[in-house]
Amino acid sequence: MKKIVIVIATIFISFFYNINDVIANTIKNNKNNWYLGSKIGWSQYDNLLGFNTNPKDFLKINKLGSGLFLGYKENRYLNFELGYDWLGLISRKYKNSTNLFKAQGIQLSTKISCPIYGNLDLYSRLGAIITRIDVKNLITNYNYFYSATPLISFGSEYKINNNWSSRLEYQFTRKIGNDDIVGQETNNSMLVFGLSYFFDKSKPAQIFDKIFYKKLSNNRFNIRSDLFFKFNDFTLQEKSKQTLNKIIYRLNTINYPNISIHIVGLTDFIGKKKYNLSLSKKRANSVSEYLISKGILKKYIFVQGLGSIRSSQNIFCKKLNNYKLLKKCLESDRIVEIDITGFYHMKYFF
Repeated sequence: MKKIVIVIATIFISFFYNINDVIANTIKNNKNNWYLGSKIGWSQYDNLLGFNTNPKDFLKINKLGSGLFLGYKENRYLNFELGYDWLGLISRKYKNSTNLFKAQGIQLSTKISCPIYGNLDLYSRLGAIITRIDVKNLITNYNYFYSATPLISFGSEYKINNNWSSRLEYQFTRKIGNDDIVGQETNNSMLVFGLSYFFDKSKPAQIFDKIFYKKLSNNRFNIRSDLFFKFNDFTLQEKSKQTLNKIIYRLNTINYPNISIHIVGLTDFIGKKKYNLSLSKKRANSVSEYLISKGILKKYIFVQGLGSIRSSQNIFCKKLNNYKLLKKCLESDRIVEIDITGFYHMKYFF
């Protein structure tokens, strides 16, 4: 018993000793990985000994169980949770006396998750719980007892959105209380439904069209621009048209004698390669047609579609199992790149 208490105390002390490092890393990474949750469901006492003169009547007793938990998400697969459990209250009158038994505890556990499909994970929690039981019966009248014991749980978790997730969990705790000291000892099982709220309010960076102007030597210039498209679409967005209008205005201002406009269309890796190649060409053509409609001569324009690309973002995005999140993650790959070079006569380009 003493050994278990020492081990659990060491775990708790280590957790709180390193809490400053955890908070520092949270601030440094500008990301909040903390979450708060609650749970409620069925709690069963098994083999509750010494409750009255006829313990066979009370081998299994079902009560309402609940709890709160605070968690820290280290990564996709590893979480740590600190929680409070209410295991239930039993009350029974016997020979003009009231017998009471209630149990509650504080637990610390490591949660290991395994992605199954989409937003659904299976997980297991391993840890320890310090429980307090309060009893009142014919022999001891009123007493309480603390015990420390390992716990294990298995469950499934579904991510509803970026901030909310739900879980269904079965938890088992063995031998809480002590039959020799307070006359009460039992195992406990809990089957609960829970909700978690993640405090991380960070959102993916918004994608904006960009223009880069550069003055080169010998009266040469370079204009580069990135235009972004919606998923599975090659229609120019209004903001992209505004970006192209700025480029056209600059070209008309410098009175260019000769230019070369390269337009390259790209897509993300979702879908078949043949379809993506066709989609990338359509995106490039939509940009080319708009420039021509605004007076840019077709002879200056070169159009190419390369299909899907392997960007630096791909490595992270491929780990996402949720289709909606995957599409959001790959926004920066749905792009048309414009590269314009040429000569100008004006003294100042910028």
